[in-house]
Amino acid sequence: MLLPLIDGIEVDLNDDLDLYFFHEYVQWKNYSFNRVDKKGIREKINLSAFQKVYMQRANTGGWNFAEEDVYKFDEVRFELPNECKTICISKKDNDYETLIIQLASLSGHGSRLTQPFSSTSESIYNTNADIIVVNEDPLRFPEFLYPSCYILGCSERLHSMKLMADDVRRIITEKGKQYKKIVVYSDSKHAGSGLSFAIELSDIVTHCFTVHGTNTHDFNESPIVKDYLENYKTGWHTSPAQWMHIVKCYQYKNRFEIPDHILNPLKHIKNYNIKVDYYHGKYDDEYRPFLKYAQELDTGISYHEVDYRTKYETHNIRNHIDRKILPGYINEI
Repeated sequence: MLLPLIDGIEVDLNDDLDLYFFHEYVQWKNYSFNRVDKKGIREKINLSAFQKVYMQRANTGGWNFAEEDVYKFDEVRFELPNECKTICISKKDNDYETLIIQLASLSGHGSRLTQPFSSTSESIYNTNADIIVVNEDPLRFPEFLYPSCYILGCSERLHSMKLMADDVRRIITEKGKQYKKIVVYSDSKHAGSGLSFAIELSDIVTHCFTVHGTNTHDFNESPIVKDYLENYKTGWHTSPAQWMHIVKCYQYKNRFEIPDHILNPLKHIKNYNIKVDYYHGKYDDEYRPFLKYAQELDTGISYHEVDYRTKYETHNIRNHIDRKILPGYINEI
């Protein structure tokens, strides 16, 4: 399938080398834009991190330099790391009855190629719960497919959500604790993946805490893909993340046999005994089509509008959620 994507460049979605070069072009466009449009401290930090990792790649010819950082394990705060260094569980003295399974959301090369898999925010770690962190192997390639938002699992070994879920069950068993409440926590590009993963773990998961973002990965259902296909001839603009969403959704739909409950969890979640709370930013324009898509379906989800934004950012409300909303939610469920 040939489609004119960013800057009208025609890309063959069935040609892997074409997709490789398109991903590189998107990264260059992202860098060029951020270099001239850096507004606040966060944008400057992100640009600096992006520059650092890409200069290392340019100077070494690959991403091997990142292995030491991304596979690093924090033995003080976590334990039971899995074989492929993608999943581990917190090491806490308290006998908590609640477990949070967090699908880590590291956006961009500057963060996902510098952060160890055994890490989460201080606010999440300090909640009154044990924490299982699930991360995607950032050195899994090609980059037009991976990270796959967990649609294709989190590593070459755990290459499906089912295998990923089985590894989480194993770690819980090895931990030797019986949890009364198990919460899947996901956000942004993993909003839908969190619902899908909860379905895979529906025998033990009781709650979903979802922060708004990409909630479907079906090429035929995604509101971003639909908007693009309807309007690209008249000029259509979006973020680099959304361009890659279009490319990846096409691959998930046409290259792999992925169950519908993974691509379209919103259409299935109501069939499971899982309480879903969905938090969305009041000022989030970029991902508003996904919110409309979700709210038009009969899902049984409870929606919560969050009146928060930063000076320059409307979508990323995670820091506020982690500090101000998640701790109380965990204490009250």
